[in-house]
Amino acid sequence: MSRARCIYCDELMPQSNLNAHMRENHSPPTAQDMANVARKFNPKRRQTTAAPHQAATPNLPMRSSTASANHPGGAPTPANLSSRFSAWVENNLGATSHNAPYITADDVSSFRVDRSDQPQTTVQLLLKSTKFDVHELVRSFEGLQLEEREECIELVGNMPVFPALSVYVLTHLKLCASDKPSVLYAFRKKVQDWIKEGEEWCLRNYGVVRNCLMQILEESRVDRHRCNEKLLNHARVHTLDIHSLGGLLAMYAVDESRVQSFYSMKNDQAQSIIDLLQALLNLESDQFDSWYRRRFLDAVIRLSKKSRLYPRSLKITGVDDCTATNDRGGFGAIFQGSLLGKVVALKELQAAGRTSDHSLLETQDFCQEAVVWRNVHHINCLPFYGVATVNDGAPRTCLVSPWMENGNLCAYLKNNPDAPRLPLLLDIASGLEYLHTTQPTIVHGDLKSLNIFVTASKRACLADFGLATAHDAQVAMATTTYGVAGTPGYMAPELMEAGENPSLLSRIDRRRCDIFAFGCISYEVFTGAPPFANNPTMRSHYLRIGERPPRPNEERISRVGLDDDMWDFISNLWKQRPEVRLVAESAKAFLRYKLSTVAGGGVSRSLADPEWDIGFLSGLVVASDPFAL
Repeated sequence: MSRARCIYCDELMPQSNLNAHMRENHSPPTAQDMANVARKFNPKRRQTTAAPHQAATPNLPMRSSTASANHPGGAPTPANLSSRFSAWVENNLGATSHNAPYITADDVSSFRVDRSDQPQTTVQLLLKSTKFDVHELVRSFEGLQLEEREECIELVGNMPVFPALSVYVLTHLKLCASDKPSVLYAFRKKVQDWIKEGEEWCLRNYGVVRNCLMQILEESRVDRHRCNEKLLNHARVHTLDIHSLGGLLAMYAVDESRVQSFYSMKNDQAQSIIDLLQALLNLESDQFDSWYRRRFLDAVIRLSKKSRLYPRSLKITGVDDCTATNDRGGFGAIFQGSLLGKVVALKELQAAGRTSDHSLLETQDFCQEAVVWRNVHHINCLPFYGVATVNDGAPRTCLVSPWMENGNLCAYLKNNPDAPRLPLLLDIASGLEYLHTTQPTIVHGDLKSLNIFVTASKRACLADFGLATAHDAQVAMATTTYGVAGTPGYMAPELMEAGENPSLLSRIDRRRCDIFAFGCISYEVFTGAPPFANNPTMRSHYLRIGERPPRPNEERISRVGLDDDMWDFISNLWKQRPEVRLVAESAKAFLRYKLSTVAGGGVSRSLADPEWDIGFLSGLVVASDPFAL
């Protein structure tokens, strides 16, 4: 008996069992299946393993030659430090210092970056394996005669998009609607036209192709089906068709010969592709490996900014009971509302006094940043529910997020003066680590206690991150002549210098500016006020020239945790030279270590707050799902 080996899992079995095995275990193939295939075709590629000394400290960042070159100061030196912080720095950062690749959304949208990483499964292999799997579904279907089966296989090879859906329509017309030859003729003519138009046209107009196929099915509706319904995924496009679309998008988004044409799309075509890219990002992470997800995010950022459009899936309905509050945010007035019984915060996009006739929705910066926020998913970052238009006498376009009953960090600590400080600081560092190490890198840009919120489980979460470029200049922000924005008392000295000398801007690593602001926030967490709060007119000047507040010696401040360790930690975060400040990964690692030395190890909290479950939003989205049938 002849035997065969599965291309995905390498299992050896009788040849006659192979088709059944493929259908039951690998239809559709997972990202891991595709990675296994890639390793077979690329045997020389191996996963890089960490050096032994790196494995010993898994929570600490690793040294990279790139980081050393970009940040010549390297790790902070233990000079002038005391306490366990000094020992921790020497033991843990003496041989390791790292920064994740610094690729911002602006770098991506302006094409200043050329990524060199490689996928586990190449685009070509993904597209070939997708068609192979559709072939297998056709071959395994016993309802077709040999000649009909060959016609289906030829269709799969030629159809630029939706190979599985196209074959389903063909088998349906052959087996279930054989009494409607005119519909079959019209289908074949459509397929010929699409093939003639070419791959790029079909990708740009994937919605037209999908709707036309569904219209043909509607015209040939029957009560009972004999066709191969495995080519559908219930009421959604088959996963294989999704893989095909994802592979084509990745190819067109990175291929130098196609990039210019791809990103020149406008209006409806651009909107359709933006919607598709966001739908791909909304899929479970095992559908595509991380390389593809980075390309999808790069592409949707670039296309959104260039076309001044954003995914229609961000638009939601159902917001009621909009009432004004006394708060203001980076966009203007903040309202409280209700969304399916949940209390939500609404930030009005047009701040009072804006004279422009165009809302922020029509600006490049807003479209870019809204896309970035939509794709941030972390327990220490406030979720983004979407964009809603409410009408309480005057139409308002608002960003919607969960309402935090405990308020911002400043208000929470005033109301809870004995609250443990270390867990809150660890939360902030964890949120910064996520933002600074994600791709593209997200820099907060205006970190302060007023846009850090505290959840019901007493967890700190960052809000308004990455939105500094979209805020209204009239709202409580100090903006320099050259557009460097920030809040007095939290702004890094290098940013203030760049405000007067714009040639310095390109040399600033703004992640280090976030770290400086984190130092000021840490000081405020223990003392109850930002640095030099008693002299607001001079505090920016003091911070710029290198002055820092002396260590407070009140007993109440020591009682909430400002010991030698934490003072030296704060002193490092707000150092004048940005290259010697801890990076977010190291700040988080130290705070985790420090928390482990405290009696009780901190506070017990739930894994996630209910507001972070955004599954309920699917029923509120205005736009249709690109994969729905």
